Amino acid sequence: MKKILITAANSDISIGIARILRCSYPKALLIGVAPDGQWPGAHFFDHVFDIPLVSDFSSYKQVLEEIIIKYDVDVLCPVSEKELYFFYANAYKPIKFLLMNPNDVLDNFLDKYRTYIWLKSINVSVPETFLLSDERAKSIGNSIFKPRSSAGSKNMYQVDNDILFDAVKYTHRNNIDNFVVQRNIGSMEDEYTCALWRFNGEYRSIILKRKLQGGLTGEAEVSSNPEIEKLLKEIERNIKGDFFINVQLRIEQNIPFVFEINPRFSSTIMLRHKIGFQDVLWSFQSILKEESLAYFEPSAGTKLFRIANELIV
Repeated sequence: MKKILITAANSDISIGIARILRCSYPKALLIGVAPDGQWPGAHFFDHVFDIPLVSDFSSYKQVLEEIIIKYDVDVLCPVSEKELYFFYANAYKPIKFLLMNPNDVLDNFLDKYRTYIWLKSINVSVPETFLLSDERAKSIGNSIFKPRSSAGSKNMYQVDNDILFDAVKYTHRNNIDNFVVQRNIGSMEDEYTCALWRFNGEYRSIILKRKLQGGLTGEAEVSSNPEIEKLLKEIERNIKGDFFINVQLRIEQNIPFVFEINPRFSSTIMLRHKIGFQDVLWSFQSILKEESLAYFEPSAGTKLFRIANELIV
C-alpha cells in the first residue's frame, strides 16, 4: 500500500492532488498536513494533521518527520510556495521520494523578479518589470504591483496613475524590496495558462486560454497557437532535468508575453487531468518508477469549466 503525504492539505491545489490520487491509487493511504485545521481537507485525505507554520522551522520539521516515521511515508509532496522555499533554501530532504522541482527551477521561479531576469536572458518576451524600490518603476505607467514571492492575488494592485502608485508604495514602505512593479500587458480576454511537464526526457505541454473567477481559472479552452508553442519550447529547452511548471501569459499585438511562472502544480490540475493531461499522476508514477499510460493530446477547442460544490460536515 502506497503512503503519500501532501502539505497544505486545505488548499485548492492539495485537494485536487488528493482527488486525483484517490482515483488513481484507491488503496493508497493519503495523509495531509496543514497549519489551519482539518477541514475541508479531511474529506479528501485519510488523515489530516495539524502542523506548525513553516516559518517555525524547528517545530515544522519535528512534526513533519514524526508523521513520516510513524506512517512510513513513501512520497512527500510539498505544495505551498513558502514550504517549497523552505525545502529548497535549507536543502531539506527528509524522505527518499520528494516530489518537487529541482533547485534551479525553484531559484528562478519562486522569485518573480528573478523570473523576469531569467526570461530576458533567454530572449523570451516578458513585460517590463522593476523592483518597487527602483526609481524607474514609476515610468511604466499602467502596471501591476505584486509580491516577489507569493501565490494567488493577495497584496496585488493594478495601478494606473501616479497618486495611486505613491499610495501603494507608501503602504509597503517597510518591505519595499519584496515587491515588483510590472507593466500591465494585454487584456484578461487574451490570457493563457500553460502547463509544462518533463520527466525522464519525456516532454508534454498544454495551452489553455482562460477566464478568471475570483483569482482562479473558472473557464478554459484548449488552444493551439504556434507562437505560444514556440515560446514554451524555448523555456523547456533552457531548463535542465525533470520539472513541472505553470506558465502564465497574455497576448499583446500578437506577441505572447510571459508575466509569471509557477514552479509547482497549479489550481487547474483537475481540469487538465479530466481531459488527459495528467501531470500530477505522471509525476507520481515517474518518481515511483511506474510505467505511465500513453498520452493523447486533447483536441483544440475542448472547453473546461469549474463549478462550485458543497461539502457539509
